[in-house]
Amino acid sequence: MRVLVTGGTGYLGRAIVHALVRRGHDPVVFARQASRAGLPGRAIDADIRDRQAVVAAARGCDAMCHAAALVSLWRPDPRDFDRVNVGGLEHALEALRHAGLRRLVYTSSFLARPPAGRPTPILANDYQRTKVAALGVARRAQLAGQPVVILYPGVIYGPGARTEGNLLGRLLADHFAGTLPGLIGPDRIWSYAW
Repeated sequence: MRVLVTGGTGYLGRAIVHALVRRGHDPVVFARQASRAGLPGRAIDADIRDRQAVVAAARGCDAMCHAAALVSLWRPDPRDFDRVNVGGLEHALEALRHAGLRRLVYTSSFLARPPAGRPTPILANDYQRTKVAALGVARRAQLAGQPVVILYPGVIYGPGARTEGNLLGRLLADHFAGTLPGLIGPDRIWSYAW
């Protein structure tokens, strides 16, 4: 099966690409610098904010794993989060319709859902705000009959680059190096995904 992986060079995207190859699938890696990443499969250098590029990349694919996201606590222009996290999903859904894909697997976040004991999600920053908005877009697509699967991973961590996509790995490395005095909020229960 040929699978388009948006955000294919990110921390999660790389793991998805390698998992697809191990299972005998043909990944299409979609990212701004996909050709420089040295990943298996076909590389497409493009931006998730470019609707036409996403639609074109989906042609000839059977399915899509939409993992492209702006994972950060802050950006000077908060609209960047809207363009990537919400607009990127809208572009992926348009590509799903135009290419006739059998399935779109959308990586949401546990932060898009209400924590235990609360009726609504927390909107503490633009990442959370836009992941909540994108979840609404994905759910409406499901209700309209589109073949969308929504995943809610916890804080993703593991070996490899210590990026914002591997935040726990970075925090632990900083703590062990003595550059972070402790992990903030030990009274909070969080969800984790290896």
